[in-house]
Amino acid sequence: MNRLLPLSALAIMSLSACASGSFLGLATSAYVDEQLEATRAEVEAAREDMSGQLQAEISTVRFDVDRVDELTRDLEQLLATIRENERATQELQQLATVVASRLDELPTETLRRLVEILERNLEAAP
Repeated sequence: MNRLLPLSALAIMSLSACASGSFLGLATSAYVDEQLEATRAEVEAAREDMSGQLQAEISTVRFDVDRVDELTRDLEQLLATIRENERATQELQQLATVVASRLDELPTETLRRLVEILERNLEAAP
């Protein structure tokens, strides 16, 4: 009987191995290959999904960067225009000071004549 127990256990394991395709509950190489292929497919799908998401994010960031560059150029042009206007204003203020000092030196009658001439020119202008 002592010999029968190990032999019957061996027979049961052999029969279960034939029925399940594995020996002692260990996976066969075909099963492992199937699971590896399924895992590879899942990883590849996840990678492609992440790649698509990253590409979309990169496109959004590139658009934002292009827009910031465009706004920077517009701002630089605006600042240049402001600087030019400030320079022109200072120049006109200096000219106004010069004209005011020269007008103080002119006799009143000359100024009246100058005003008449300017009024006639303004009336004739379109």
